Amino acid sequence: MGLLSVAMKAELAKATPAVFPVMQLDVTDLSGTTTLGFSKPGVMSRNLGGTGTVYDPKVITFGQISRTAATRQSTLAAVSLSMTIRDEDHTFSNRVGSGLRMLNAPARLYLASPNVAVADWFQLFGGILLGYSMTKPNQWQLKLSTQDVRLSSTIPRYQTNTFDFPNLTKGAIGSPRSRRRVQGPFLLGPYTPLIYGKHDDYGDQGAGAVPCPAVDTVNFWNLVSLGYTNPIRVFVDGVIVTTGYTVTRGIINGRYYTYLVWTLDHSTNTVTVDIEGYDTVGDGTGVMICDPVGVLQHIITNFVLNDWQSGAWNPTDTTLFDTASWTTVQGQILRRAAGSGYACARYLSAQMTGAQILSEWCQSFGVVPYWTNAGLLALALDEPNNAYPDTYTTEPFLFYEETSPLTLEFDGQGQRRKVIATFQNIASGGSGINNSDTVPKEYYQIEVDDQTSDSVVDDHASLTWGPSTFP
Repeated sequence: MGLLSVAMKAELAKATPAVFPVMQLDVTDLSGTTTLGFSKPGVMSRNLGGTGTVYDPKVITFGQISRTAATRQSTLAAVSLSMTIRDEDHTFSNRVGSGLRMLNAPARLYLASPNVAVADWFQLFGGILLGYSMTKPNQWQLKLSTQDVRLSSTIPRYQTNTFDFPNLTKGAIGSPRSRRRVQGPFLLGPYTPLIYGKHDDYGDQGAGAVPCPAVDTVNFWNLVSLGYTNPIRVFVDGVIVTTGYTVTRGIINGRYYTYLVWTLDHSTNTVTVDIEGYDTVGDGTGVMICDPVGVLQHIITNFVLNDWQSGAWNPTDTTLFDTASWTTVQGQILRRAAGSGYACARYLSAQMTGAQILSEWCQSFGVVPYWTNAGLLALALDEPNNAYPDTYTTEPFLFYEETSPLTLEFDGQGQRRKVIATFQNIASGGSGINNSDTVPKEYYQIEVDDQTSDSVVDDHASLTWGPSTFP
């Protein structure tokens, strides 16, 4: 059917169509949420479309819908709209002056018609009220934007500290490299990591994939992660151990931790583990979350949009995700690798914003993120073959009749001599790496060199969301 409904197309095809833009803004006050309607003069309706929304003729101009230029294909491009309204009856001014909630109010711009059902109106823009300013007396400029601000939170949020771990000391491995005092001897250590998928170093260096910093030198604790994770092997100074410790889980100051409790002090040793990350239930009874789309959606839902600390996982936020496109891409990725699908693993210990996480993930899996007209975060696989098979076997090119003599011209401006891809990013931990170094490292590297090329430029790709191992 396309973007426009049959009814809207029929209305637009008329000699004098009754079609115009209208804006809806959901504002909240003590009595609840009210939808404010705005239109240009001459199209005011007390009940346009039978929705009960009043569209006041306040709009001077709706402005233009602008999309930022993405520096990379995997970067989410923001969409914005700046509209100007007159406010001679001071309705908007009174709301601002009385301190009622206005910022981040949901906003929608429709192509509307009194002759077309509301369900068939075309939504031109969806987002939030990002800001407003009075440009002259009785005139306001409203800045609307997509929900990018919701992806600005940085995670992980929590550092190890002496409130949660009173016996955290400076001398232990994994203790803070930088310290500050807050009304007394208050220490801040590494960020508590978030762990997804299976991190298994046993068949390679055999020294443990994930570092476990010492957080209690009295009771002999080494921290593993925030939330329920499953250490499958434990190493001390690169040597596997099977006794002398207990994998312990519990809530400390409201946060659920997984940690190792030893019978002897290992605060001056390098302690590492091979590990399985979060599961679908959050208590070890579910299935490990390792499909790429599932991992990304879980991170954004629980740790970027929400501040999960314990209990059940948060439900998927349908006000942000375009679930249909995410499900489609999930199926497409899972059909790769000869039908067995890709697994995904990620160890997050250095702070990143949700937008950075989204961009890195999309770059690793060849996915393009974008905002829909309805203001939802959508995904599309960057795939030249529309059939999305398991392999690139069918012809992805378009053929057309050539009406002039065929000539071939090669543009070498963007040519690269060498492509270097680093992938399977896991935590530092084996081969003598001190476990106070909690910044992930590139674990494998592939280099493709075209020795026939005259180019001296190399292209580097850091694919940080590859599987550390297939589960």
